[in-house]
Amino acid sequence: MSTPPPEPLTKPTADTADTAATEPATPANPDAPVAGAGPAGRAQRFLTVPQVADELNVSTAQVYALLRDRSLLAIKVGGRGQWRVERDKLEDYITRAYADAAATDPTDELPTDS
Repeated sequence: MSTPPPEPLTKPTADTADTAATEPATPANPDAPVAGAGPAGRAQRFLTVPQVADELNVSTAQVYALLRDRSLLAIKVGGRGQWRVERDKLEDYITRAYADAAATDPTDELPTDS
């Protein structure tokens, strides 16, 4: 007896007669872990430097600079001193960055065409 093929990631739906759109398919197993999540589908508590860089859409060098100047708090774990950033600390940093941006005169930092 063979197993049925896996369900497609998207399923076509007909919005109009001449075009077809796709919408996300319902996962076959609603209890399956969410991609990028930690154990049991929960969001990861700690992020690696590359994960933080991905979240902020910056380079890992920029994340290390934030760690060095303590703008972003992190901990070192393990014998090789790997940095981990708690998700709450990353959210705190983002909140502070928005507050700083709101308190700053935007014309002070805009590039000029000269």
